[in-house]
Amino acid sequence: MKKLNSLLHDVTVLNFRFIAKLMRRYRRLSMGAVVGVVAVAMGLYLTQPTVFQKQAFFEIQNRAVEDPHSKGGISDIIQSKAQGLKRPELMAIINSYRFRSRLAELIVRDERFGRLDLRGTLGRSESMEAFSCGSEECHIGKVREAAPKLFTVDAENGTGRYILTVLTRSRDTTSVLLESFRTALQEVRHAEALAQVDGLMGQLEALIQTRKAELEATGGFDKVARSNLLDTLVVQQKDELLKLSTKLAHEKEQLNFQRIRLQESSQVASAEIEDQSKLNFERFVKLKKRAEDLRHNIASLSVSSPEQQSSTERKILSELKRELEEAERELAQAARGPKRNIAVDGSFIDGQISGQSALEFDVKVVQAKVKGLERDYDKAKAKLDGLYSQKLSLDNELQGLKADIEYLKILEAKHLSLKLKRSTLGAEVFFDDYGPDMLVFKRSSLVQIVLFALLALLFFLVLAVALLYLFDDKIYDAEEVKFVCDDLPVLGQAPRFD
Repeated sequence: MKKLNSLLHDVTVLNFRFIAKLMRRYRRLSMGAVVGVVAVAMGLYLTQPTVFQKQAFFEIQNRAVEDPHSKGGISDIIQSKAQGLKRPELMAIINSYRFRSRLAELIVRDERFGRLDLRGTLGRSESMEAFSCGSEECHIGKVREAAPKLFTVDAENGTGRYILTVLTRSRDTTSVLLESFRTALQEVRHAEALAQVDGLMGQLEALIQTRKAELEATGGFDKVARSNLLDTLVVQQKDELLKLSTKLAHEKEQLNFQRIRLQESSQVASAEIEDQSKLNFERFVKLKKRAEDLRHNIASLSVSSPEQQSSTERKILSELKRELEEAERELAQAARGPKRNIAVDGSFIDGQISGQSALEFDVKVVQAKVKGLERDYDKAKAKLDGLYSQKLSLDNELQGLKADIEYLKILEAKHLSLKLKRSTLGAEVFFDDYGPDMLVFKRSSLVQIVLFALLALLFFLVLAVALLYLFDDKIYDAEEVKFVCDDLPVLGQAPRFD
């Protein structure tokens, strides 16, 4: 008990001065402990594997698919939400057998697979001989179990993104695992999205078939087909009616024109010839012709200047001018009399009388055409009214099926939209270019190991010298004699003759 009390101190708990004295006393043990701890520490540092770490940031958008029974618009069939995929859902994908198998397939089929080190970075790992197999299926099975231990996925705070951290024993292993993880996650998400859309398309197809069967049983499709046919016939009949109306208007215009011609011809044919008026007109025409001839002759003689004209030419020219003045005077007097009336032209009247029968025939022909067109127009109008009546009756019958028909159209529109969406469907997994550069380090640095070794050395050394001291019955100096013998005075010390 006295020895144990000598190791303790009232203030510092341990009597460090005495413990240091014991370390010097048992120097062989102390030196051995130092050498042993240093050797163990260096062994730990040198035998731990070099870790190659790389991080990648990624985001997965969640996809919500609308209920096929709803009657929303086509744009609402598939809605991509802005919020990311929840971490439990992501971990369920990563831990699924499908994802791990696809990840293992991509790693095994990579051309660098022979250089990969898939052993873990924590503790003692099995040798690479454990991954040796004779077939690809065996390799995939072993990699499927080993690969998930080499990466971690954590959520980035407040961003909705995730951090993929890959830690392996080689640079190639880290790169291959990172690339394979990205590809496998995108493929699995894409496959899940396709499966989701395919499932919805299957439900829509079943609903469409059910609705079609119900409409066929009630004759709905036949009624719709007849309604569409009636719409086409109505349009065609309207076009026909418009053509007949245009043609009838044209023929009526022609009939009015022919009637006016016949009426004027009849008036001309019934006119009487007035002899005096005719003679006056003939005299007026002759005077006008004579005046024109005189003007022409005067113009011909006036071409040359008066200085160049002979006396005979000047005499003839003055005579012609005199005759022209007389002719113009007589022409002016004739012009003040009755004007020419075309009805008094005998030849014109005879011509109108001879052509009157032809005009009457033309009028009869046009009248017959107008009557025929009016009959055709009435028939076409009656036929259009009949089509309208049939269409109204059929629309009344379809009114009760309108809701089912519209719902079927919505389902078919959704099905078509899903086909288009399926062809452009993506995995919606977005990686940020693999983040920072690759880090190369050891899990425990040299400073950490040295500090740990110092602490361990101090602990074990104190414990060892304390135990040796407690079980050692030898007395080594005068202080121990006083301590053991209850502070008896020391008279002297025997010399040593080593």
